[in-house]
Amino acid sequence: MNDLMRVDEVASYARVHRESVLRWIRGGRLRAAKAGKEYRIDRADLLDFMGFPRKPGRPPGKKKAARTSQREPL
Repeated sequence: MNDLMRVDEVASYARVHRESVLRWIRGGRLRAAKAGKEYRIDRADLLDFMGFPRKPGRPPGKKKAARTSQREPL
């Protein structure tokens, strides 16, 4: 799986215009590498920029309920 995305792919994923993505890159808000005349954005950097956690797991704010014993005290 290729983790590098083009500006057009990022714009489609983020549902914004490609010029917005270019502004984010030029403004230093979104990390990107220049490959020839195109920018390449790492998928992990995009998800981090958009506020998604890098590691998979439960959604933030939801805690697993503590397990309680069903036995009655002696």
